[in-house]
Amino acid sequence: MNEEHSQAKNRAALVSLLAACLLTAIKLVVGIYTNSLGILSEALHSGLDLLAAAMTLLLNSRHLFYGLSFIEKFRHLGPVRHYLVFALS
Repeated sequence: MNEEHSQAKNRAALVSLLAACLLTAIKLVVGIYTNSLGILSEALHSGLDLLAAAMTLLLNSRHLFYGLSFIEKFRHLGPVRHYLVFALS
């Protein structure tokens, strides 16, 4: 269940990243075409949302690799190692 939850969070972050990228591009093109500072500032705001979504996705990936680094250390513990990897990461 926790693995499904983690995958759902990563999927949501990826969709958010793609949506923010699309919105930023549209606002930037429209802002340049209409020469509107208001729309250009919205493009900048959407770009910051894009940055936040990218950071969320990268932080979730870092958490996964940190947990995987414990597998070799606890290999001798048998089935208990899965619990320890989950608890420590």
